[in-house]
Amino acid sequence: MPVLSNRAAFWTAAAVVTMSLWASSAPSMIYPLYIREWGLNTAVTTGLFSTYPFALIVATILFGGVSDYVGRKRTLLIGVGLVVIGIAIFALGPNIGWLFAGRVFQGLGVGVALSAASAAMAEFEPHGNRDRASAVNAISSSSGMAFAAVIGGALVQYAPLPTRLGFFVLLFLGLIALLLLAMFPKSVSPETMPPEAVPPESGQGAPAAGRFRPKGPTVPKGLALVVLLACLAGAASYANGSLIIGLGAQIAENLIDTDNALLGGASIGIFSIFIAVGTFTSRNWPPIRPVIVGGIVVAIGMVLLYVSSEVSFLPLYYFTCAFAGFGNGQLFLASISLVNRFAPAHHRAGMFSSVYLAAYFFQGAVPFAAGLTATAIGFRPAIHIWVIVIAGIGLAATVAAILIRPRLPWRASEPGHV
Repeated sequence: MPVLSNRAAFWTAAAVVTMSLWASSAPSMIYPLYIREWGLNTAVTTGLFSTYPFALIVATILFGGVSDYVGRKRTLLIGVGLVVIGIAIFALGPNIGWLFAGRVFQGLGVGVALSAASAAMAEFEPHGNRDRASAVNAISSSSGMAFAAVIGGALVQYAPLPTRLGFFVLLFLGLIALLLLAMFPKSVSPETMPPEAVPPESGQGAPAAGRFRPKGPTVPKGLALVVLLACLAGAASYANGSLIIGLGAQIAENLIDTDNALLGGASIGIFSIFIAVGTFTSRNWPPIRPVIVGGIVVAIGMVLLYVSSEVSFLPLYYFTCAFAGFGNGQLFLASISLVNRFAPAHHRAGMFSSVYLAAYFFQGAVPFAAGLTATAIGFRPAIHIWVIVIAGIGLAATVAAILIRPRLPWRASEPGHV
């Protein structure tokens, strides 16, 4: 079987990120249909949404750093295989119990695959440019969410089998991803790269010493503050995203008064597109600056969400989603860039697992808690409470970045680490 080049491996890893985020976001477009057709309430649908990140947390704790030991290829094949099983369950499942099982498989698969894909992108980037790898990683994530919103919304609104067809499309893409991963190289080939592009640490992409044992995320000695700040940035990004992605279609229907799935999905699509805009805008910034700016932008975005839900004006809600997405992209890029900037190669996936653990905890906790709050006191007041909470998380990331910045282990040769 042929082996992919470094360039093809890089883009295959990016495609895995896109497909994984598309699959994980796809059910959000269908929650209003599940509510109407199966008589569910908001607590059940947000519980369904939250099952995914909680399963992902379990997988991240147990296997987040496994690719540092057994290799990126093997880990990606297992992770994507689990995601494909989850997609198939959504495509064929006859009731809500099956969908919970599908979310478990999706969470386990992404938990195994995402850290490995992020590490592989840093290692297989054709010119050894880790800042570019970070930017493409963030854009791949937002692209997956955008495809889920725009393509998924269109299929729900205008195509037959609205609760299933999108998952059949994803199932086809997942099988293509598995075929490409079967040709994935086992390690980086420095001979195919210009000498100046080979990263300086020895054993780039080589496995860590010893046998793998589940031990949770990795915090290498001397890098605790790096991991802490990356986790805060990731948590703020995903807490913000979870509200708009997990409840965006219901916000559009219940608070903005539109029952068109494509118009409701467009809000998530706009949010995802502006994640990419925020990422692209700050791709050349030192990694601290997007934490500081992104946290403030997310806080302002939550204020705008409060206002748009009060006036029920769809264009303002779209602007809110764009603004919040812009800050989200900056925070997520910063969390990836901090790991790529400081992590040793043999601990890279383990450090990524720390960031994803914090991020997905908030992605699961926020919509689940919001759903319980909505069931108890009503949807509108619950959203108002949680926009305040998420604004506070964004500002906390900004303050932490300002305080931690002078204590990070910058190398003397690094320019402009503002």
